[in-house]
Amino acid sequence: MVQINFCKCNELETKRINSYEEFETIRAYFNTKVLNGIYEETSEFHELKLYDDLGNVTVRWNADKSYRCKYCGQHWALEYPNFPAVGSIYKINDSGNIC
Repeated sequence: MVQINFCKCNELETKRINSYEEFETIRAYFNTKVLNGIYEETSEFHELKLYDDLGNVTVRWNADKSYRCKYCGQHWALEYPNFPAVGSIYKINDSGNIC
């Protein structure tokens, strides 16, 4: 029996969003996958953290959108850009940390 994998989570990585065009592409990708039933928007709380060299949390903030893959369970957090500041799409592991 052949198993078809509809998700591409293992091919996607955490990525910076440096332009409005990149943001629209990523947002359209997730919106299309939600409509196709591959991802679902979640209301889960994803607190994103930045660490210094000693492992101390220096900044905390919340993602603007969160998604979960219905096939593999991978969580994603989308941080909208607020130009000139960049945004990001983050792959979140099971313990809630950025991969």
